[in-house]
Amino acid sequence: MQALQRSLSPQDETFSRSLVRLGGIFVALQSVVLAAAYWLEGAPDWPWRLLANAIACSIGMAAWALERKGRWIGATYVLVWGLWGVIVLAALATGGARSHNQLGLPIILLFCGWVLGQQPALWLLAASLGATMAFKLAQLWGVMGGLVMTWTSVIYTCGMLVLTVVATLLARQHFMSRAAIAEAAQEQLRASEHELRKLSLAVEQCPASIVITDMQTHVVYANQAFLQRSGYALPEVLGRPTREVSITGMDDAQRQEVQELLAKGQTWQGDLRNRRKDGRLVVEDVRVAPLHDEFGVPTHYVELKQDITDRIKAEATIHQLSHYDRITGLPNRFAFLKRLMELKEQSKGLRCEISPCPRHGLLVLDVDRFTNFNDVHGSVQGDQLLRAVAVCLSGLVPSSGLLVRNSGDEFAIVLENLAVDVSNAELLTKAFAQRLLEALSADPLWLDGVHDGVRVTCCIGMCVFPELANDSEIEALRRANTALHEAKSRGPGHAVIFQEVMAENASRRYRIEKGLRRAVGEGELRLFLQGQYNAEGVAMGVEALVRWENPERGLLSPGAFIPVAEESDLIVLLGDWMLEQTCRLLVRPELVERRLQLSVNVSARQFLQTDFVAKLQALLAFTEADPSRLTLEVTEGLVLGDFDEAAHRMLQLREMGIQFALDDFGTGYSSMAYLKRLPIQELKIDQSFVRDMNKSQQTEALVEAILWVAHRFGLRVVAEGVETPAQAALLHAWEPKILCQGFLYDQPIPWQAWVARYVQQLQPPVTDTGTEA
Repeated sequence: MQALQRSLSPQDETFSRSLVRLGGIFVALQSVVLAAAYWLEGAPDWPWRLLANAIACSIGMAAWALERKGRWIGATYVLVWGLWGVIVLAALATGGARSHNQLGLPIILLFCGWVLGQQPALWLLAASLGATMAFKLAQLWGVMGGLVMTWTSVIYTCGMLVLTVVATLLARQHFMSRAAIAEAAQEQLRASEHELRKLSLAVEQCPASIVITDMQTHVVYANQAFLQRSGYALPEVLGRPTREVSITGMDDAQRQEVQELLAKGQTWQGDLRNRRKDGRLVVEDVRVAPLHDEFGVPTHYVELKQDITDRIKAEATIHQLSHYDRITGLPNRFAFLKRLMELKEQSKGLRCEISPCPRHGLLVLDVDRFTNFNDVHGSVQGDQLLRAVAVCLSGLVPSSGLLVRNSGDEFAIVLENLAVDVSNAELLTKAFAQRLLEALSADPLWLDGVHDGVRVTCCIGMCVFPELANDSEIEALRRANTALHEAKSRGPGHAVIFQEVMAENASRRYRIEKGLRRAVGEGELRLFLQGQYNAEGVAMGVEALVRWENPERGLLSPGAFIPVAEESDLIVLLGDWMLEQTCRLLVRPELVERRLQLSVNVSARQFLQTDFVAKLQALLAFTEADPSRLTLEVTEGLVLGDFDEAAHRMLQLREMGIQFALDDFGTGYSSMAYLKRLPIQELKIDQSFVRDMNKSQQTEALVEAILWVAHRFGLRVVAEGVETPAQAALLHAWEPKILCQGFLYDQPIPWQAWVARYVQQLQPPVTDTGTEA
């Protein structure tokens, strides 16, 4: 029964249940009617007929009740086999195959075959045929005398039963086949409707605007996205030409192109500035394509449009950000290099014997002391200063030139087509740079929030581009930057044009920096010492100096690599190495016993490192060196940036016992103020004063003044560069306690040799007492 239920469709099951319900009700009602008829006729055998009909009525009611509970297949079996039994018994009692009760068997077989299918129907047919043959056999054997049957009636009855089953099963099979076909077609139709509904929803809810026109380009459909973006209602666009409501930004030439492509079955694509209903323009990416029927014949056109207004704005913003500076509004470095590349390509096209390629001037400008201005006044006014410089430069650059903000406080200028000769182009570039310097320094720049005008100078590096046939924009920029580096080394307000010697110097600095970085890590640095002597020639102090044992160039003095180190972070690494070696030297027993003071130079960059104090404190604790015997030599450049921070750190170190010497005293413009505000214990007179003492009365006066100031402040004094006895005598005459340092006493030598000689000089002389005879 479960297999039967699975084989029936919902529609077939409903129909079968209806038949079972109707059959049960019909049997019950007919049984009641027949029983009443038999009773009214007064038939002699009416009691058993009433009983048979009562049984049949009970069977019909039972089948109806089972169907009501949903057990319609069981109800069918009850109804079929129950009635079959009643009919067979009635036929047995009334003449067998000739009985009118036999007429019920074909009806039961038809009902069984239609509702339950082939197998139950065949089983019921077999039972019916068997009953009929049983009736005839009973008649022949005389078992039941009431049976009156001929072979003709038997054959007729069996044939009708077989025909009924065969016809019923064939009809049912045909019906089920047609029903299955109809169900499949209906399912396919539902699927097609579902797909069509999804497609319709997709088109209607598509974020892109979709418009369908007929072959005369009149609108026949527009989706919701188009209506929302265009501002039209659907009735306002249906039937109107698309050029009036949809692709309004297409000109006649484009329309002709569209028609030609559509005629070939191809798609047209382009960006159009279409107009909405309210007149506002919108930029759209438009695609127009033909729609074909099942035979490939074009029937409609479809327009697919995507609003790209925001994308166009975003691309414009990206272009602005990538090609222009945010602060000054000038083109940026990217645009600068792009223009140089364009000039290079132009020079390639013009380079021939008849028409030499033009030369262009390339200038790189750096605003002097901009970092200091930014630190003092803040980044807001720093940006104002950059804008003011940009405005000033823009008024000086010719219309054919290009002014860009390269980076930070650096600008760049391209002067196009100056001359075909390199020398003439250089002369014109230098003349223009001179005009820039004069114009910038002529009048101050007035900024918001700054009461006084700001006078600006700059350094300029220049070169000519292209200089050689294979010159590149990167190489030209490198030459200009090299020249700028040279200009900055000469001081504010200088303009320098590139010379090959500058490239050689830059290459040399690069090699030195690379080698020095290796030297710090691989132990190529050497510690040298030079003593500081009193009037009796006894060393009271010593200065630690550094030398570089270069594997290729030999022993290098500080002048060969210290300036390069000061331009990078190497000066910090070098200074840390010197402090470590000095602290290790301080704990040597021969120096500890004599309380010898050790001095070491500290650069401004090293001193202003955030962890300088902590690192030095840890180093002293690790080596167990006496801080009071360590003197840090600093210059006034240490406090030019942040005086308060530098003074705070010096006080921290002074509390630890470390002493400070102000190196190159007298060469700066504010050294006197530093003596008052900084914890200084020692002054070092620069060797330039010592060298010129005997040659200039003014220098003698300056040295005397320095010594007088040191005396009043209670500071010890060390004079550098003492090379002659006359210099030493004069200094000791002015200040008996002065310490002299220079070649007159010793040259810087390796620390091992200096310590050995120092210890030997302090050994008491050995006297020979002799022996008595």
